[in-house]
Amino acid sequence: MTDLVRVAGRTIEGFDRFPSLYEAFRKPKQIALNHFVFNFSGSALDNSIWSLHDLQGTGTVGMVDAVDEGVELACGSGTLDNSLVDFNDIMHYDEDGSELIAVTRRPNGAARTEVGFKNTRVNYSSSKEFVSYADWVDQGAGKVEMRSGTSGGQVFNTTAVADNTDWTLSKIKLNGVTMELHLNGVLALTVGASSGPTLRLQPYFKVQNLTSSPRQTRIRYIEAYNT
Repeated sequence: MTDLVRVAGRTIEGFDRFPSLYEAFRKPKQIALNHFVFNFSGSALDNSIWSLHDLQGTGTVGMVDAVDEGVELACGSGTLDNSLVDFNDIMHYDEDGSELIAVTRRPNGAARTEVGFKNTRVNYSSSKEFVSYADWVDQGAGKVEMRSGTSGGQVFNTTAVADNTDWTLSKIKLNGVTMELHLNGVLALTVGASSGPTLRLQPYFKVQNLTSSPRQTRIRYIEAYNT
């Protein structure tokens, strides 16, 4: 857990005594509903929780054989190939009151990566219900984004934070009125909930290729709960 503090650039006294970021920042008697905490460590990804889905091309997912590098999701080598990992459509989370925390990074250039909540699993059509922290190198004038979608279409909201390949601590907050994106402990963006999902949600992470070589995203921690 100390790695998360270092990524966020903050020091929390006694942080290592808390099993999750939620409990480090909330009052002890404030109980999260459907509280899920997952550290991506060990020799293999737990496929009783996580499911790989190829939306275009053929992807792979597996643990990285390096210290603190978590799990790597790779998509196929075709242009616009994309794959994701999710709860296999088990929707625990409320579109009007939930939060998701993740530590992720994009290890190479020509890739589009996302982590967040979603309902539908479709290949970049206008009907996907989702909200995500997105690092897409060809979008947002070189800045990372909060992306969201409803049955009416998708919205891409650009932050002031530059695209990068560093580990990033992201937090998405949904309350039915606004959607917030926090990056490394700092509020990066607030937008109205009208451009966000309207259905129950599940956590996911995703990578899409922009060229003709396989591309990857890595994740080492994720946490989700209803508020």
